[in-house]
Amino acid sequence: MLQKWPFLVLGIVALSFSFVLFSGQQYFSPYAMAGLLLLGLIAGLLFLYPHHNMKGSMTINIAIIATLVVIALLVFYGYAFDLPPPGSILSAVGPVFYVSLATVVTIAGLFVLGKVMHKNEGAMLLLCLLAGIVVISLLAYSCMYVINKTSWLGVDETAYNYYAAVLLSHGENPYTNSMQPIIAQLGVTPTVEINGSYEYAYSYPALSFLPFVLLPLLGITSFYSFVFVAVLLAAAASVFIYYKSGYSNAVLLPIAAWSFASYMLIGVVSPLLAVSVLMLLAYLYRSKAAASGIFMGLAASTTQLAWFMIPFLLVLSYRERGMRQAGKIVAYGLLAFAIVNGYFIIASPQGFASVLGLFGTSKLSLYGPNLMQFAAAFYALPSWYSAAISAIVLVSLLALYYLYTDRLRALIAVAPMLIFFIAWRNIEIYGLSFIPILIAVYFTATHERLSDIAKSKAIMLAVPPALFALALVVAVAAHYTYLTGPHIEIEKVLPIISVQSGAQGPEFGLIGMRVIVNNTFDKPENVSFSIVSRSPNSAGYALAPSLNATPAISTYNYTLTYALPLVNNRTEISVTLFNPDYTYTRTINFTNLGTGAPGT
Repeated sequence: MLQKWPFLVLGIVALSFSFVLFSGQQYFSPYAMAGLLLLGLIAGLLFLYPHHNMKGSMTINIAIIATLVVIALLVFYGYAFDLPPPGSILSAVGPVFYVSLATVVTIAGLFVLGKVMHKNEGAMLLLCLLAGIVVISLLAYSCMYVINKTSWLGVDETAYNYYAAVLLSHGENPYTNSMQPIIAQLGVTPTVEINGSYEYAYSYPALSFLPFVLLPLLGITSFYSFVFVAVLLAAAASVFIYYKSGYSNAVLLPIAAWSFASYMLIGVVSPLLAVSVLMLLAYLYRSKAAASGIFMGLAASTTQLAWFMIPFLLVLSYRERGMRQAGKIVAYGLLAFAIVNGYFIIASPQGFASVLGLFGTSKLSLYGPNLMQFAAAFYALPSWYSAAISAIVLVSLLALYYLYTDRLRALIAVAPMLIFFIAWRNIEIYGLSFIPILIAVYFTATHERLSDIAKSKAIMLAVPPALFALALVVAVAAHYTYLTGPHIEIEKVLPIISVQSGAQGPEFGLIGMRVIVNNTFDKPENVSFSIVSRSPNSAGYALAPSLNATPAISTYNYTLTYALPLVNNRTEISVTLFNPDYTYTRTINFTNLGTGAPGT
């Protein structure tokens, strides 16, 4: 039975490696960035075609070899150019051991728990399930964060979740308060918006912080509490899938692959809660309208990631049980969403409106293994492209899912990940939260539906490349509108170099740079700059509030303060201009230090 699912496991591995190997410094290599996109594309193909009965066939061998070759080349590239991706497996041998141990404990715990639950029913079964989740998560967490001491301060979303809970515990509304105090306290970098300012508004639904209000009330300030909650949720998702699969031991292998990736890349709790648990339950219990709708509403109330899956779940419910069932699920979902978020919507409608900013073009995160990351570095596109292609891909996949629901059942989880890889620049590791639903699709469906899945090879294999081609076509069209219309761009970047005497000769440092900007609009343009260096690695922002607007139809010089104490002929600096309309990147290559004017 284990040999039936190698593609699913390999897809999880390819996806997780694309996240682990990614580095914000990959701007400098189109080859490395293309390799990461290729890993994501391979993962999408493997997710759509996991059912395989021919042991040792040529197809699966080629897929395995191709995935491993891409991974090896990316790792080699990183080390050959002094660029070990942060948090990568090869640069973190110690954590890998402890994560592997936690994964083994998780799988062993599931196996034992299955034996216990298989003999019980009713209330005792529920008690065993809950107790098993707690015990497995405690053991897994202990392997990683008790035996192995790890320093972790969280990311901006986790910090915001905690601070929102703190504000509410003091009787204040998070949607009317700035998140800047917790960012200043922890030194975590917040998301940069496209207008050149940091995002300090709380832009997540209410259930993203309501479960954590107890933490400040108990005086718990350590973010390791969030890590434990994440491990607990991962264990819960694993237990639910194992139980609903009828305790099939074949499911343990893909669960092990997902557990390892989740433990290795652990960071944000809300996607695990919303997607890996609540949307998973909404899918598993979709035959019961009330349960499915409530779980769906709670998921939508936790993070916007769940919103990408909800239309597919409704289509599936409609195709399986008709419009009446789908309508009931929608009604219960809206009711659950209104109950959780209603107070905050009424008390602060303008503040809560930031939750809907997901569908706009306001945020600019120049990272993530996706097409927008590539475009931001090398191919100027209007800022509307990301939102537009996201909508096009979502609608296309939804129509395809409606037409071939049984044969493309996996799209319910694969579709959001394809959108993240192809179109949405804000997402990095969130795609992993959809893996439990993908596993559940293949291990809880009937044999008849699995046979339909196995018959749809051509459709499945065509979906990711076709969407990728569509994204490229729209990108070319969007780039043409940029070239033929008014736009703003960086004409040249001139580094300001300091020279000092060192033991081995002159030493060069960067103390700033002049950025020459062309504006062909007939109005002033507000701009900001993102600056990233490699060898040595460093990042910084020059934000709009501190910069003058570029005058209409002009060439304007900006002097940016950006210091690197020691640069060499391998140093590269990427300077990205962004404003509400476009992004544009120039890269300086330091190749002439000591012989002439450095940079280009």
